[in-house]
Amino acid sequence: MPAEQCKNGKWKWGETGSCKYDSKAEAEDDNADYYRALSDIDLSPTEGMIEEAEKGLEWRKEFGRGGTEVGVKTANMIVSKSLTPERVIKMYAYLKRHEVDKQAEGFEVGEDGYPSAGRIAWALWGGDPSIKFSERKRDEINKEEEKRVSARIKKALENKRDKHNEEISEMSLDWDGKVTLSMLEKVFDRGVGAYNTNPGSVRPSVTSSDQWALARVNSFLYAMEKGKYRGGKHDTDLLPKNHPVRKKMDEEKSLRGKVGTMITDGIELPLFDTIGEAEQMAVELGGEASFHIHTIDGQEYYMPFENHEEALEIIGNGSEMESSYQDEEEEEKKDVIIKHIWDKKYNKIAMEKRIFNIETRAEENEEGRKVIMGHASMYNTRSENLGGFFEYIEAGAFTTELIQKSDIRALINHDQNLILGRTTSGTLRVNADDKGLRYEFDVPETSYGNDLLVSMKRGDINQSSFAFTVAEDDWTQDEAGNNIRTIKKIDRLYDVSPVTYPAYPEANDLVIAQRGLSVYKEKLEKEKEENDLVKRSLVSLKIELKKRK
Repeated sequence: MPAEQCKNGKWKWGETGSCKYDSKAEAEDDNADYYRALSDIDLSPTEGMIEEAEKGLEWRKEFGRGGTEVGVKTANMIVSKSLTPERVIKMYAYLKRHEVDKQAEGFEVGEDGYPSAGRIAWALWGGDPSIKFSERKRDEINKEEEKRVSARIKKALENKRDKHNEEISEMSLDWDGKVTLSMLEKVFDRGVGAYNTNPGSVRPSVTSSDQWALARVNSFLYAMEKGKYRGGKHDTDLLPKNHPVRKKMDEEKSLRGKVGTMITDGIELPLFDTIGEAEQMAVELGGEASFHIHTIDGQEYYMPFENHEEALEIIGNGSEMESSYQDEEEEEKKDVIIKHIWDKKYNKIAMEKRIFNIETRAEENEEGRKVIMGHASMYNTRSENLGGFFEYIEAGAFTTELIQKSDIRALINHDQNLILGRTTSGTLRVNADDKGLRYEFDVPETSYGNDLLVSMKRGDINQSSFAFTVAEDDWTQDEAGNNIRTIKKIDRLYDVSPVTYPAYPEANDLVIAQRGLSVYKEKLEKEKEENDLVKRSLVSLKIELKKRK
């Protein structure tokens, strides 16, 4: 695992190391023991892994689909028996995240589309034999990873810990102001990451990542002693629960934490106002504790994962991987079309909602449970006028894979406080059939659940709605000149809801569609201008030819 130079001129140790060293020699010297320890770990792949990797490379060459360049690189490393600790960590995260892909059509022999893009991608990472291998090796590597803080820094942090705890012991605080070495190491590592991710925000007097990180540690110690920060808050997840800052944040939890989401480089991720929350989300999504910074309106926010490529690798699905194999022209277009979704005021994802006049009914199933069922959406059904356009949902826009990756709730009128069921708990069951998106949920023994059941049996409520975001749509015009939006692929489902009124969607529910309509109208106007220009040029040419005669 050699030292590598970063874009900012610093050096880091290995692919995933922090850019905190001033020279290659410093990086190598500081990690000599770490390198020797990792070299003792046998990363030789099993024969089963090699067979899978070779199969994946052959399939990809034959069918031209499946996996990414990262997967291909991994397969070659398996075949050549040259796996690195960083690659094994990525292997573990990928396999854990994509194990659900094995349920998709075309993964098993004899199924339509075999081998599917997901099956080929799975093979490139060593397939089933790599699961236990990567888990076992990851545990060995993590034990050595704990030694990454250099002896020099570790000693400095130990001195700060001892001095601080000694001073705290003589004070009477309403919270536990003592710190541990592991706490200070986390603060230090996050400081190094912040320095290297956004060096432009660092004061000119700071000359190294270590200096910046130690200043962050001092700031944290001040907060632990004084009950407040000198400046901006950071590392609040490490504060004790009864710390004044932490207590205030918990009281205002509905107004902080996740401040919105951003879709960039083809993936949607949440933004947080603290590093700790972003790192925690990265872990929950199957990666390591890491983050990167986005600056919006002069304010810094934190997004899970070290970069977008890592996020795509860990939480992207097979179809997303396959779509990355486009020609250079399509890749250039993709770089231009970056959608930003930002809603700080309401702390919500900018999702769309549609209401369908489809019968929703309440029944009692064979097990004697009271259930409500219906279709939240129907394929190829024309919507009402949505403000300058009509809309269709194309057959196939809902898939089993989409449903599996979405944590869907059943709500009353999309009210988050009136939850009826949830797919992750098994109380809500959603599937895509030949009509559209079908749902069924067990009626909860709550006051509003029983009220809904009575209203539905009386026929007062019998329509459905659903909330979603779109991955792919298409704009055209019909013979009457109406603007038509066809939703070809749903990106994510958020909730399905029995609704009181089959009303028009509100303005907030149409913001994404209206934006797409504006782009489409601009395209039509541009095409019209170009056609007019051609016509004028032809007329001018004819006039000129007549003059010459």
